[in-house]
Amino acid sequence: MGIIGRIIYAPFSSKEKIEKYQQIIRDEEWKWLRKEIPANTDFLDVGCGAGYAMQRASEDLGCNCVGVDPDPGAHGVGRYVKDMVADEKILQGYAENIPFEDGKFDVVFSSHVLEHVNDEQKSLQEMKRVLN
Repeated sequence: MGIIGRIIYAPFSSKEKIEKYQQIIRDEEWKWLRKEIPANTDFLDVGCGAGYAMQRASEDLGCNCVGVDPDPGAHGVGRYVKDMVADEKILQGYAENIPFEDGKFDVVFSSHVLEHVNDEQKSLQEMKRVLN
């Protein structure tokens, strides 16, 4: 069974297995996306979960990272490994109402989020609004 088949059965897996496969997926995604993100920029992750993309942007690219999530730390890579969670840099908030001023960020990152928002159009407008 390939990785996708194993992920489908994630609800029946241990927390360690879920963490492992989530990290494999996010690392593969990051491998392709990181070359599009300028180093040393102000980086906002909308729907950041536990802050894994923020951690990667900070460590790999020297970005100044902040995240917004309705339930910080409750999902995504790092949710079971609390020392990975960048709590102090994650604000509770929603994509439809990002709590930052216009043009604050050089990069607005959001992955696997739009299917969870109440208003896709408003969420995208907000992401554009805070983008420099």
